[in-house]
Amino acid sequence: MSSTSSIPAGKPNLFKRVLLAGLVFQSVAIGGAYATGRETVEYAAKFGTLGWMSVLGTFALLAVFAYLVFELCRKFRVFEYRGLLRLLIGPFYWLYDFLYLLLGVTIIGVLISAAGSIMADTLGVPVWITSAGLVAIVAVVLFFGQSVVERFNSTGTILLTVGYVLFAVLVLAVKGDDLVANFRDSAPPLDPDSTAWSSISSGLIYGSLYLCIFPAAMPVMRFARARKDSFWSAVNLGWLIALPLFLTYFAVMAFYPDPAVLDAQIPWLNMLSGYGPWVVIVFGLLVGWTLLATAVGLVQGALNRVSVNLEDLGRKPLTRKGNGITAAITLVVAIVISQAGIVDLVAKGYTAGAWGMLIVFGIPLLTRGIWLIVKGTPAARAEEDAASPAAETGGEAEKTIEGTRS
Repeated sequence: MSSTSSIPAGKPNLFKRVLLAGLVFQSVAIGGAYATGRETVEYAAKFGTLGWMSVLGTFALLAVFAYLVFELCRKFRVFEYRGLLRLLIGPFYWLYDFLYLLLGVTIIGVLISAAGSIMADTLGVPVWITSAGLVAIVAVVLFFGQSVVERFNSTGTILLTVGYVLFAVLVLAVKGDDLVANFRDSAPPLDPDSTAWSSISSGLIYGSLYLCIFPAAMPVMRFARARKDSFWSAVNLGWLIALPLFLTYFAVMAFYPDPAVLDAQIPWLNMLSGYGPWVVIVFGLLVGWTLLATAVGLVQGALNRVSVNLEDLGRKPLTRKGNGITAAITLVVAIVISQAGIVDLVAKGYTAGAWGMLIVFGIPLLTRGIWLIVKGTPAARAEEDAASPAAETGGEAEKTIEGTRS
């Protein structure tokens, strides 16, 4: 299988075996997933003091899916998503690419809308100038290649992660009493018909959205040596996503149910508005950088997927000119979509994308993926069986990667 890879020589350290996959995953997720705070309101905070169940639901679902993905990667030496999708859904693997492109354009639309709001609120820059500038910067970064993209992502992730902690500390240091009061009084959901299960299921749906990010972390699993490495990598990934969600959720709950925060396109901006203009400006710059980095990564991913699918059809991959045209079309479509606003895009677009990912990737992981982990023949053993004298003489039934026995 073209997607397989040999195990790296030597003994990888604990960082590579257990921590790196989660960090790579978070570096891609942090910009498009919860930089604005809108996602936290839509999928957790609107449930009042029941919202913590949503965050735990997201953590649990991601940890389970991460374990299944990572263990399949380790066991079958499949370190890229197309090889894994072929294992899970066979010839229908292209559906994942189709969903990724649709979801990617939606996320970029959210990023453009968020960047426009942030720059308008913090620096007074007109939205159309921000949109045009975002398109131009994405084009320049993509022109200079992957190394620039990686530096964009890593720098923005570190800065925003530190920023999240500082911003949450700022809010809770002043509004901590309001947070405690809300939990003491069991502040009800905005929708009186919501239940604990409503909150949990919302977290599960939100967690499914992250299925589009696993391809970024899969190559790192080449360092895994045992099932416990897959397990602890999955747990680490889960809390790396859940911790910023909890911080944002508690910060929002300190203002609950203030509509100025709950109905805002970018709740973080409103939560930080009383701490001096420098805090809002720093937040705007940090989030703006990260949103830009995420947009670059999504466009780059879309270009790669278009090229690979063209090759599958026997055609040539995109040229530099083709990349430019495709990137421009993607960004223009995203700008048009961004006119719907962050609130509707997150509530409707993200939810639809999450359900699509759950059907195409999540359910196969929970069914065929578990079967392959339990019954499938590991890649190393399959190779040994293929090279055995019995296999060469035809005296033994073929042992496939799915673990059939003679």
